[in-house]
Amino acid sequence: MKKFANTACSIMLVSAAIAGSAEAHAQTVGQGHSDAAAQIPPDPPEVLTEEEAAQLLRVDRGALLELASAGEIPTHKLGDGWRFSRAALLGWLAG
Repeated sequence: MKKFANTACSIMLVSAAIAGSAEAHAQTVGQGHSDAAAQIPPDPPEVLTEEEAAQLLRVDRGALLELASAGEIPTHKLGDGWRFSRAALLGWLAG
């Protein structure tokens, strides 16, 4: 009988652990932390800094600033720097 009691106790502990794990997973998924959600990249920004625009166009920052200063690419001067619309740059590339 003692062996049966130990087995029953072990089964109850395993069942409780499984239930707790399932509950924790359900709470995590309910909070938007599923494995699939973690793999979806965030939307890119609509307004780009000089560095981000250079990365998008795959040019160095100096070349980007030359194009911006010459008025050859769509941009806006903002203070001491430039800002770029992602959509306008992609439209310009599609040209």
